[in-house]
Amino acid sequence: STLEPNHQYTVAFTHQWSNMTYNAQAKLLDNSRGVEVICPPQMVAPTGAQSKDGLYDVHLVVDNDYRSENRRTLTVGSAESELSSSSTRSASASSFVPIGRK
Repeated sequence: STLEPNHQYTVAFTHQWSNMTYNAQAKLLDNSRGVEVICPPQMVAPTGAQSKDGLYDVHLVVDNDYRSENRRTLTVGSAESELSSSSTRSASASSFVPIGRK
């Protein structure tokens, strides 16, 4: 199934430990089978005392109203993090399954 054009798509990233949520505009792919999104800068930028490292639940939001029932996860880590053994900031995730309209 595909996502419908003429809708506003946003991706919500919710930190599993702090429940802090960050949102980013998403662009519908040409084949309508997913969206393209860039992590909000505040999620991956170096921070002072409050770390943004960790596991995030990732949901697709349609027209600021419907949120996908399924979710994916995103891990954000830095060189100083216990989550990462690399020397660079990293993020990884997978694709969404479109949600049904009611």
